Amino acid sequence: SARSKVGYARSHLWLIMPKVISRSIVCTDTRDKEEYEGDTALYVYHCVCGDLALILDTTLEKLPLRRKDGARVIDAAKNSSKLYCEALGVAYLKMPEGIEQQFRFKCRKCGLTLYYRHSKTDERVTFLYPNTLVRSGQKPVATERPKRSREKAASRKATHQCMLL
Repeated sequence: SARSKVGYARSHLWLIMPKVISRSIVCTDTRDKEEYEGDTALYVYHCVCGDLALILDTTLEKLPLRRKDGARVIDAAKNSSKLYCEALGVAYLKMPEGIEQQFRFKCRKCGLTLYYRHSKTDERVTFLYPNTLVRSGQKPVATERPKRSREKAASRKATHQCMLL
């Protein structure tokens, strides 16, 4: 009879046990909300085509500028960032100091080259090409060329013919 009670309890255990709705982990923090006020700003940047490209803890204007090519420098020791891109390949550039190796990364949607690094495995320093990213909320750059009016086209043709003479 004790055995039948155990069997009955096991068969009806699902009535007592809580249901697992999600396998997600809940994390709590003991810091007060006041401590987070200055740390919560994240800036979202998109490629000029509109695809998500970068999440950064500072604005691009505050990042250091590389003098050689005008690229912005993301240093992992100073900034938190998340890049959304695909590997493009390696490029070798001739510089006055020698040959520079760049491991390039492109937009997932349009294929525009957005970033490069000097090492394939080292993710500490990333360089952003100038004029490739737009801050979220700003209007992306048009991907198609605007159509010229007939008047402008005619005046350019006339100017071009004058130059040839």
